[in-house]
Amino acid sequence: MNAFKYRPDIDGLRAVAVSLVLLFHGGLGVPGGFVGVDVFFVISGYLITGLILSQQQAGTFTLRSFYARRIRRIVPACALMVAVCLVCGFVLLFPPDYDELARSAASQTLMASNILFWKTIDYFNSAADLKPLLHTWSLAVEEQFYLVYPFMLVVLARFSRRTAAWILGCLCLGSLALSEWGARTHPDPTFYLLPTRAWELWLGGLLCYLPGSQTLRLGPRGNQLLSLTGASLILVAAFWLKSGGRFPGFAALLPCGGAALLIASNTHGLTLVGRALASKPMVGLGLISYSLYLWHWPLLAFARYWNVYELPRTVRGLILVVSLAVAWLSWRYVETPLRRVNSFKHPRWVLTGIMATAPLLLLGSSAVMLRHGFPERFSSQVLEHLAVKEQEKGKYRAELTVARVQNGAVPSFGVENGRLKCLVWGDSHAMSLVPGVEEACHARKVQGFQITHSATPPLLDFINRQVFGLNDASPAFNRAVVDFARANGVELVILGGAWPDYVKDSTFETQLQSTVDELCATGIRVAIVLDVAWQDVDVPLELAHNVWLGLPTSTVGVPIEKQRAKNALCDPIIDRVARGKATVLDPAPYFVQESGIWPAEIDGKALYFDYHHLSKTGSLRLQDLFEELFDSVAQHHTSGSE
Repeated sequence: MNAFKYRPDIDGLRAVAVSLVLLFHGGLGVPGGFVGVDVFFVISGYLITGLILSQQQAGTFTLRSFYARRIRRIVPACALMVAVCLVCGFVLLFPPDYDELARSAASQTLMASNILFWKTIDYFNSAADLKPLLHTWSLAVEEQFYLVYPFMLVVLARFSRRTAAWILGCLCLGSLALSEWGARTHPDPTFYLLPTRAWELWLGGLLCYLPGSQTLRLGPRGNQLLSLTGASLILVAAFWLKSGGRFPGFAALLPCGGAALLIASNTHGLTLVGRALASKPMVGLGLISYSLYLWHWPLLAFARYWNVYELPRTVRGLILVVSLAVAWLSWRYVETPLRRVNSFKHPRWVLTGIMATAPLLLLGSSAVMLRHGFPERFSSQVLEHLAVKEQEKGKYRAELTVARVQNGAVPSFGVENGRLKCLVWGDSHAMSLVPGVEEACHARKVQGFQITHSATPPLLDFINRQVFGLNDASPAFNRAVVDFARANGVELVILGGAWPDYVKDSTFETQLQSTVDELCATGIRVAIVLDVAWQDVDVPLELAHNVWLGLPTSTVGVPIEKQRAKNALCDPIIDRVARGKATVLDPAPYFVQESGIWPAEIDGKALYFDYHHLSKTGSLRLQDLFEELFDSVAQHHTSGSE
């Protein structure tokens, strides 16, 4: 292999990658800009492999020097960013969120933040926008890769270059196949974890095994074509792919293949695209790309946290400009000097100092976690609003499996052997109805059952593909619900769901109709609860903000017209399906004020625990609605028996 030299075009490619990420995170018109991370992975794999192979060829490679260089390259700027986030979090974040920040800081320090976020947050969920260290998941993937890969190259050095390339290629294909399978069946771990991302880094590494420019036998014109193709693939991915789609898997071949083509086609001479990438502005942006990646996201996350409402486009753009300045300072005064640690009088002590940041960060993070985010910073009223969010983890959050429903192991409430048996069936919005249904059951001596699962609508043979849903298991789940209702003498089924989400599917009306028809055919009464208003903000967070800043909380809410517009497609379908067969329950009269506002709080109590799920307080406002429903069903049964 030829000597591994500095390539300005790769710094330019870094600039492209970080620009895509920034524009995506800023919501500035690049829907697939998250693929910039994949471009970074290919670049990293290429550079690490090339550096190690060239040093192995020269006989100068040691694992000790490799890891010392990685520590100098990665740790200082990242440790500073994490430390600043912890300090800012003390001032800006409420206790639960500050506690979460500390957990993510500790996880990042232990090179495991991708595992934490896999367990706790969907990367494309709106709640992810408020996590200041979410972006460190990709750093953790690379760090985990660095722990294993150098040892692999030491072993591969025992083989011929051809054999080593075949071994690496097989591993790459295996990881890609796993990634495609995982993207279909287990999207969250596939997105975050190393085994399904390793092929992207290995793809970059494989480029270093190409024996020379004659391998492709395409000549200058062929390299120009390859270069243009590579750039086009990255741009197609950036503007065609959408967040929340199946990714990475085969879809990641677009940005990764594009990056690989750009690197390969410019290896032995710059193409037109290569010269553009090697221009001074692109190289300059590429040089600060690591610091820019580190700093832009916390600035956006903290701003979003305190704005609560969606940040205006101009504000997001301004924050990204500010992040450029912060990134340059970080690169100039932290990244660059400490990478050149040998220029210090006592380089060993400098390296020791860098490594000492880890225990210090762990100590600080542990202190925050042990004190549960230092709640004493806030008044009791602020903490009371924040406590509403903990209801999400309460007894009504029943995420049942198919097996549990089939075995009859479902939650029950109300009065056992009451005058009626009712069943609440649906998704997380149906879960939010249960407190109100339960109180109505006690008041009217009704026995209730709850069969719910997030993102899984109560529709037979309907599949809603979402991260938190049952997906392909939905038909079996919903069929088991109907079987349970029949076997247990349920006389009333209450259907609840985020209907505006499901009506986008062309089969929605058909499946709703078949569900109602099948229940009615067995003599079961059906009630369909229209969806509640979706607020513009995370309600407990907004109320806590307002209390802390001395602002009124009664002004938080949305006009009823906005709720009607959101439900404009689903409500007419529900009315049409229900006509003569089911009862439609409208929660609006129990919330909407004379001013036409659907409030987020009443009498200082939050009606939601986020922006679209009712809190227990909100659900209890519907108790009268369900009592009237029970009376109607009981009267019907009485008249029917007579």
